[in-house]
Amino acid sequence: MNIIDLLDISAKTGEEISLIHDLYISIDNRMRHFAAEYGIKCPAGCGKCCEKYEPEISQSEAVFAAAWIIKNNPSLSSLFPAIPERKNCIFYNRDNPEHCMIYEARPLLCRAFAFSGLQDKHGKRRYKSCTFMEEKKELAGDFIPLMTREGTRIIFESTESDKPAPLSVAIEKAWQKLSFILLIASIENNPGLNPLNTSAS
Repeated sequence: MNIIDLLDISAKTGEEISLIHDLYISIDNRMRHFAAEYGIKCPAGCGKCCEKYEPEISQSEAVFAAAWIIKNNPSLSSLFPAIPERKNCIFYNRDNPEHCMIYEARPLLCRAFAFSGLQDKHGKRRYKSCTFMEEKKELAGDFIPLMTREGTRIIFESTESDKPAPLSVAIEKAWQKLSFILLIASIENNPGLNPLNTSAS
């Protein structure tokens, strides 16, 4: 049983997780192709972009990351109480090969940073290497993937409640929501777990 099956109590949430998963695969493939074609790579063991920076992410991405944590590494939820004291992303880990404890579920900005370009004021696509890359490159052309374009595919609804929030805050909120959904599903499937169910005794 996978996480989407577990969340069938909330069809919209399950669909959202599935769509984000498919988008990430598509985005990763484009970034990988672009990087391979033009010899773009991060320095071995760098992680500088994670050391003192925490991106803001959409609620959709937070739900995906929270679902990944619940399914693959529930112990990461123990990091949430330390959020106020952290100066960087709570999932940054210097000793991890990717420097990220949720690497498979990392949000768009983390996936696309240093491997995508931006549009200039004339609408032209431009790419410039990250400061820490050893081999500097500056490219221009329609072949460059755009982070902003991918970002519009990530946000499904422009609502007041889905405004981007700091990664750690957004993921903790999503984790609480999904944990509650799973608890309710568990109680419905096992009435004996319900503390209010007197008929089970």
